[in-house]
Amino acid sequence: MILQRNRISRSVLFLCVSLLLGTGKGLSSRPASSSFATKPTVPLNEGIFDGPLPESVDVLIAGGGLGGLATCIGLRNRGINAHVIEASPKLLRGSTGTGIMISPNGFSALDSIAAFGNENLSEGMRSFGARISDQHIRITNHETGDVDKEVKFGSLFDRYGMDQYNIGWARAHEVLARAVPPEAVHTGCKLDSFESIADETTGKKNGAVKVTLEDGRTIQTSLLIGADGFGSKVRQMLAGDKMCQTRFNNQVSSKWVIFTQFFNLYARII
Repeated sequence: MILQRNRISRSVLFLCVSLLLGTGKGLSSRPASSSFATKPTVPLNEGIFDGPLPESVDVLIAGGGLGGLATCIGLRNRGINAHVIEASPKLLRGSTGTGIMISPNGFSALDSIAAFGNENLSEGMRSFGARISDQHIRITNHETGDVDKEVKFGSLFDRYGMDQYNIGWARAHEVLARAVPPEAVHTGCKLDSFESIADETTGKKNGAVKVTLEDGRTIQTSLLIGADGFGSKVRQMLAGDKMCQTRFNNQVSSKWVIFTQFFNLYARII
């Protein structure tokens, strides 16, 4: 996330770092409750996220993905009027074929984000996720298939008191979306530009930030946070094209879904 410097950037920057690390004053992990003991059965109404855009907010977050929604929840739970603008006409994108792993430190961060609020994000993630009680990595020879190296992680529960869970990206996104007040998320809002506004008293550009959307609408904020993903427009405008060039790191990721009825067969093959 990229921060546009202004008068409250220090305090919010510390808060955002605390949310990510699950540390900081008043951000200790809390016991799980049963608010998400079962999976939600009522579909989330997409129409609730296209409300009117306010003229000004304390914090404006560009991007309604996992990072943007999580940041919004954490800030609002601490009394900060944070809003999210999302370029897509719909917030929820359905299945993306991707997933995330949430380890014990991740659940601690979720508990920190939800602190002082009524949500239990950790239980929400667990209700949709698959519990991983044991795992290991095998590095094999690409020609012979022989195992060159094996890394065993063992049980995270034995070490940290919590298991790791794997969850689909879309499901994790939905859990966060249900925890954000509908009036705080605005879809169909494509960022066009932003600029610092001169302080009325000193005339220096260290006050608010004026954000302009592609359709001409504007919104004023004390802090702009860029959580707009891989092709971040906030990052591009802040750092320039040269700093935003991508490069191949010689790593390729492939994923499969193995149906449980075939698991024993695949386990023997592997």
